[in-house]
Amino acid sequence: MRTIVIAGTLFDGTRDAPTSGQAIVVEDGRIQTVVPAAQIRPQEGDQVLDCSEHFVLPGLIDSHVHLAFAARPDHTTTRAALEGDSRDGSVLRQLHNAQECLLAGITTVRDCGGRDLTSFALRDAVAAGLVVGPRILAGGQPITTTGGHLHFCQRRADSVAEVRRAVRSLIEAGADFIKVMATGGNMTPGSNPAQPQYRQEELDALVEDAHRLGRRVAAHVGAVEGIRRCLLAGVDTLEHGNWLQPDGTVGYDPAVAELWVRQGAYLGLAVAGYDRLNLRRDRFADAAAHHDALVALYRKYAPFRALRAAGVPIMVSSDAGVRLTPFRHFWLSLQAYSFAMEVSAAETLRGATSVAAAGLGLDAEVGVVVPGKRADLLVVAGDPLSDLSDLSRVHLVLCDGRVVVEDGRLVAPAAGALS
Repeated sequence: MRTIVIAGTLFDGTRDAPTSGQAIVVEDGRIQTVVPAAQIRPQEGDQVLDCSEHFVLPGLIDSHVHLAFAARPDHTTTRAALEGDSRDGSVLRQLHNAQECLLAGITTVRDCGGRDLTSFALRDAVAAGLVVGPRILAGGQPITTTGGHLHFCQRRADSVAEVRRAVRSLIEAGADFIKVMATGGNMTPGSNPAQPQYRQEELDALVEDAHRLGRRVAAHVGAVEGIRRCLLAGVDTLEHGNWLQPDGTVGYDPAVAELWVRQGAYLGLAVAGYDRLNLRRDRFADAAAHHDALVALYRKYAPFRALRAAGVPIMVSSDAGVRLTPFRHFWLSLQAYSFAMEVSAAETLRGATSVAAAGLGLDAEVGVVVPGKRADLLVVAGDPLSDLSDLSRVHLVLCDGRVVVEDGRLVAPAAGALS
């Protein structure tokens, strides 16, 4: 059976300008053709989805989430919720959070770490159609040092031999990619965001083994020296990419940026917490305070604007699950990114669709609305190219050509679909 989506406006992700009156023909979960709707002659048995009053775009990709996290008001309570969950409770929280992503039009997530390996079972259950959720790339536990950032996720490695063993055991268990904490981070008391956690030879060994086994590497990195080491090691995506110097000040290094461009690594820019909340006027006592917050946000992103100008490809993500960052508000991350980076809505959307797909190694499958790709589609009211907040006005979400969200409700598989 074919599914035909009649789009009022289509942003296919390959160009800035949308097109009107297009029909997307889907068969066996993939896009067969995209043609003017006037050329379509539905056949008996076709499912026709009339979205002629709506805006259609590729399903969003959030390339950095933590499904096991609880997005509490601060780091302490967020960590306490994670550590307080039983194994079963963690699975249920991850399922809930994954479905929150789907309700937001996110059809693919890369889960960047929890306390155990239960994300693998959730990923497989979604893929098998046992539960409704987005496509999940699961890394399991992030690799860190003893006492290092996210050490409470319980995958510690402190030498070349230990990082190799950690990589191999995660992949043996089913990891889609490897996440390493290359520097300290703010969520973990006692770790140092301004300093590397691993020596160069340790990062080299980690990346070498991951690549040997066909897995990409994502590195949490918040310090200039950590960035440099990750690039030299061949890390595929550098998450956060903050430019902290050893004394805690921010210092953009053009030589490191040049190395970044030469290496071809992606920046995973997670726009989370206060960065996206500062857009909201209602959080501030007066317009002056709101203006000051926006100025601070803009200044904070100066190094990332420089990286973009240098030619580094940027994936826009949310870090959903960390403090003040619920999963269903990805549109806020995109809106804040567009403002702070001074880029168009179209470029912002590509950062969460086609660019993200390429950075995750999924560009042969998803990220654009063209023939041959999986039919992952988001249908919204309004025009997100004019106002990114319209991404929150979700009408339909399709994964592999099947409607999984309709007007704010999850849609279960049809009876017999799993038999």
